[in-house]
Amino acid sequence: MAGKAKYAEKLAKHLDAPIDGACAINKPGSTATMAVGGVLGMAASAAATRRAGADEIKVVSNGWLAVGPRSFALVRGDKLMGNPKGEPFADIAYTDVAGVDIKQGRITVRASVSLLDGRSFAFETKSKGANKGNPEVLELLAERCR
Repeated sequence: MAGKAKYAEKLAKHLDAPIDGACAINKPGSTATMAVGGVLGMAASAAATRRAGADEIKVVSNGWLAVGPRSFALVRGDKLMGNPKGEPFADIAYTDVAGVDIKQGRITVRASVSLLDGRSFAFETKSKGANKGNPEVLELLAERCR
């Protein structure tokens, strides 16, 4: 199992589906914004973020990546505890993915996902400290999308 087992168990229970790996995700750049600007930086970044169109997939806040046997899901996290909340805002079969590009940063790993229909989106996850297992989940995602 990739990443922390308790995260996969939490998402499996929330989605009522088998999950092989899970990790917390954020919109690209949010970890660096928080480190540099704190709460003010996050507020400025949130104000500048445009809403996704009806057919777009956009990670706009904290959430979860759940990697399953045939597809992966993106689920919002609640604001208070960060637990998964609601239905997935994206549930994508691996066969619909054109490619996944993984880029290692200093404190995060970024995944850029391209779909066969031309859409693309990105998200990042922390890779240091208690989150050191998170990159394994992104690697599992990339491997299954090949």
